[in-house]
Amino acid sequence: MTKEEKREYDRVYRKKYRETHKEDIKNYYKKNKEKRNTYNKEYYYNNFNEVKLQHKKYREKNKDKIREYFLKLNYNITIEEYNNIFEKQEGYCIGCGKHQSDLEKSLCVDHSHKTGEVRGLLCDNCNKALGFVNDNINVLENLTKYLKFYNNHE
Repeated sequence: MTKEEKREYDRVYRKKYRETHKEDIKNYYKKNKEKRNTYNKEYYYNNFNEVKLQHKKYREKNKDKIREYFLKLNYNITIEEYNNIFEKQEGYCIGCGKHQSDLEKSLCVDHSHKTGEVRGLLCDNCNKALGFVNDNINVLENLTKYLKFYNNHE
């Protein structure tokens, strides 16, 4: 059998048995779930620092892919859409007006929890502040009045 014939044979064989092999693997994992979980936990605890280092290297290497994945998963936007919003805001937080370069973290995507619609980009503090008041305008207005009152009396 020539190299080309061997390659063709292997290609056909892999294609033919791919689905069967996938099923075999799924069945094996289902059948040995407890055994695998025990092994994985033991490995993790025995090699904690090494695993942590591997995860860190993976995150650094795939930073853009991970970011794109989470943007799509959580907000249904692409990295290009995030960048477009960033450019429209000229890199500033809508809430406090701080520039991205003055912040430790990148600007967060602010979205409506009711509709899922992306509203803009906020710094971490402004994003948390909105979250703490559950996007309730009345609470924000009352807090504004409160601060104005006490700022005038100082």
